[in-house]
Amino acid sequence: MPQGEGTYGNQVGRPKEAKKGMRVLKKGGKTPRLTILNKSVMVDPPKGFHWMEEQGRYYLMKGDYKPHPGAVRQAKFKQANHPKS
Repeated sequence: MPQGEGTYGNQVGRPKEAKKGMRVLKKGGKTPRLTILNKSVMVDPPKGFHWMEEQGRYYLMKGDYKPHPGAVRQAKFKQANHPKS
């Protein structure tokens, strides 16, 4: 492992000072819960991009839409709601 300023030297992982600032969400913590609605919305890609679908997930690709494997005109997303904070 490299030695010197800006490295951890011979320590394994992050120094204790860095760990204090990290926040980890624990299972069952007080995080807002999303409510998945029975509605969906069709979203057009931004100008100059097109959607690609792979294994049920959508990705933005550069270039205008042209029919090819995986390309779709609009992406279908489920709508969700969450409690107001």
